[in-house]
Amino acid sequence: MKRYYKLFFILLMSSLVFVACNKDEGPAEPTGDGTTDGTTNPTGQPLPSFEGEDFAGVMVAIQYGYSFGGFDMNLAMGFASFGGADGGNVSVNGNTLTKNSSDGSTYYMAPDFATDPPATLDGVSFNGSAHNWSVSGNGDIPSMSGSVISPSTFTINSPASGVTVSKADGLNITWNSTGGTAKVLISVIPMSGGDPVIVQDLENDGDHTLSASELGSISGETMIQVVKYTYNTADAGGKTYVMIAEIVKSVTVTVN
Repeated sequence: MKRYYKLFFILLMSSLVFVACNKDEGPAEPTGDGTTDGTTNPTGQPLPSFEGEDFAGVMVAIQYGYSFGGFDMNLAMGFASFGGADGGNVSVNGNTLTKNSSDGSTYYMAPDFATDPPATLDGVSFNGSAHNWSVSGNGDIPSMSGSVISPSTFTINSPASGVTVSKADGLNITWNSTGGTAKVLISVIPMSGGDPVIVQDLENDGDHTLSASELGSISGETMIQVVKYTYNTADAGGKTYVMIAEIVKSVTVTVN
């Protein structure tokens, strides 16, 4: 079983790197004006932006699914960033995220792929349960805690993976909606390179159509990601931080 987990993580990380290199989601952490500061999103998964909001940092737990060899597996990922500053220790549901530094910027990630097998998040579920975040604080980053109620799992009903769709007819995407307060983000990524099409803050009503004009130059093999997300905020030290819980589902189609 350990061998299958290692293979899964190798395939998963390969897919994350590939997808991250083929889209420009924008940086992962908000700055004071609700935009982002140019830092690469190391999760490889779409994150909602919050333009016009005054968020000083982000904490997010992501469930990402992957299929290989007849196996369907889901991975719980954690990420946090405070504008590149060191915030001390960061944990979600008791799982401490690994602190990483790059070019003087600090961010937090889990799983830790340096361990064998990679250490995943334990007790972080995506079924309407709570994700409880804790930050010890350091320097300008205050200590804080807060929670967000996760969305519940879902499936993409259409298009089915592997089908060919006509751009002239528009791209209709449907998923099974379980209601609640979750919002939806859709990312359409050309696998041969180029800019993705991203729409967010959609209602979780199970149906959205992108017109041919919205799809622009997208053609050929294309990945569609549907992201159901919830969020909450925590106030500390005179600033506001956002906590996100999201589930990412994807299918690959051919657009002509």
